Amino acid sequence: MNRRQTKIRRAKLLVERFRGTPINHEAQREIYLEKLDIPNTIRVIQKIIAGEIKVKAVEQRE
Repeated sequence: MNRRQTKIRRAKLLVERFRGTPINHEAQREIYLEKLDIPNTIRVIQKIIAGEIKVKAVEQRE
């Protein structure tokens, strides 16, 4: 297991460990209210739908 996979696994374990706890609720609140830029996210999605922004799927190799 490489370093990236180890970090991902640890993060998943933390998420599972704290699911449903006050820590989890506060983290989600902070993400939704303080970190996400909802207005610009909506604009980007609208531009993707309108064809103004192209989305290309790229396979990542490790």
